[in-house]
Order: sequence, then C-alpha cells, then structure tokens
Amino acid sequence: MPSTEIATGLLFGIWVDTKEFSREIAVDDFEAAAYLMPSVDMPVLERVESPRMSTETVETIGRAIRNRTINDSVLTSCVGHFRDRDAIAQASDHLLNMDGITTTLVYGIKDGTIYASGRARSTTLDVGETLRDAFDQIGDAGGHADMAGAQIPLGVLGVIEETTDNGDSTDSGDGDQSDDRTEGSNTTDNVENERTSKSDSKRDQLVDIVRKVIDERFFETIRNRPYWELMDDTDTSNPNHVYW
Repeated sequence: MPSTEIATGLLFGIWVDTKEFSREIAVDDFEAAAYLMPSVDMPVLERVESPRMSTETVETIGRAIRNRTINDSVLTSCVGHFRDRDAIAQASDHLLNMDGITTTLVYGIKDGTIYASGRARSTTLDVGETLRDAFDQIGDAGGHADMAGAQIPLGVLGVIEETTDNGDSTDSGDGDQSDDRTEGSNTTDNVENERTSKSDSKRDQLVDIVRKVIDERFFETIRNRPYWELMDDTDTSNPNHVYW
C-alpha cells in the first residue's frame, strides 16, 4: 500500500482529472480510487478539494467576466497581466457555468508568456485538440477533450513585454535652496507620472495585440472543425452575449 501522503495526492489527482468522477471516467479510475481510499487522509483531502479563494483569483475571475467575448456557445476572455496561474484555470471553470456556454478559453500574460486555459462541456468540440491545432505552431498546447491548456511565448507574436525602469535618479538641486528642492520634487513627480502613463499605454497595447491574435486563431480553428458552425449574426436580445 502507498503512504498516506502518496495515496492522498493520487486520489486528489484522479478527482481533479475526472472532475469529481463526472468526465471521461473509466473503470480503472474507480478501481484505483477504491484501492487508495484506506490510506487516504480524508481531512487533508477535504481541505485540498475546497481551498480558500485568494484575492488574486477573485480579481482574475472578475476581469474574465468583464472582458468576455461570446460567439454562439464559445466564450473567450483575456484577463491581461496576472500573477497566479491557477486563477486562469479557475476563471475558465467558472465561466463555463454561464447559461448557454459550452466552451471557454481564458488567457493572460505572465512573465513574458501567454497562459491559456480551455474548458468544454456538453459539446462535440474537443478543446484539447482545438488548442493544439490553434497554438502548437507558436507555442505548446495539449490536454483532454474537455480540459486543456496552452503556453505561448510573447516573442513569437513579435512583441516584448516591457517593465518600468525605476532606477533613474534625478538631481534635486542645492540642499540649501528650498524652492529648488520643491521644483526638483515636482519635476521628479511629473517624470514619474509620465513614465507610468507611457508604461500603462504600452501594457494596454500589448494586451490588445494578444487578445486579437489568440481570439482569431482560436475561433478560426473552431470554424475549420468538421460539423461545427459559429453564429455570424449578433444576438442583441441577450445582454450576456458580446459577439466579435
């Protein structure tokens, strides 16, 4: 028998991979779970299964909802820059619960890489195969029919993520002249504000480029799938649907 730590980890892996034994289940999954159960630390498993949601995750899910684009039953959303990679997957899971949605792709930028998380439910679309077809040529993608992910270096899109350089120093003038110090301080503040504004503008431009490339490749790949059609007209009667 495996140790308690290993058994608990393995059972949690089966639980996640099958989404609580509700997708792509095989007899082997149940047999493995039954074998592991006597050695599992159930209190630890319960805490791992229902972790507290961080502020970062809540904010990422909120941005994913606000930035959503919906075409027929397919939803994509770019959350911009983010820190917690798990938040992308959780956002994709949450948006799949929206009425009329069968496929989601949530993505964002972290450390010079685009991370994307796809989910599917009640659809013939294989999201893992779709992500591979859409992004394997410019990055790395893979997964299952209803749960998949992709990683794409920003460099392949011809853009580079820029960071603000705060290392410059300014001369505040003679310490005995209070007016010079005040003027120097104001000048420094103006320079910093201008630098921040330019940095924010560049970040926004970068997000727009990423959104355009990822959405176009993803939707175009779906259109090329056999027996799959995306709606071309806009349903203005549903406020939750924003067609691109």
